[in-house]
Amino acid sequence: MLLAFSPDNMTLAGGSLGFAYLWDAATAQEFARIPHGSNPVTSVSFTIDGKQLLTVSRKVVRIWDISAIPHVSDEQLIDYACSHITSNLSQDEWINYFGDTEYSLTCPNLKEKE
Repeated sequence: MLLAFSPDNMTLAGGSLGFAYLWDAATAQEFARIPHGSNPVTSVSFTIDGKQLLTVSRKVVRIWDISAIPHVSDEQLIDYACSHITSNLSQDEWINYFGDTEYSLTCPNLKEKE
């Protein structure tokens, strides 16, 4: 995985297959996972002022406004995800992702997908 620190050394960015990641450098906690498509992210870099993140994947360069990327802690992740979806996985989808693990609703306030 390739890595880059923000100019203030407060944020660490990394890239891998299909995602760019942001970590709080002081706590080593991931706070954002940015989808980048199906190709590996081959480069990450911050602008000199640290306000933007540049990511490269194949022939695609993307520029992200750091202030617009929500910071989501591990403790907030399920609530954050549940606020952006309309239903839980169906039982068939669950099996595809989790195999024999017992089915459960990830978001109790949402119904199971049919």
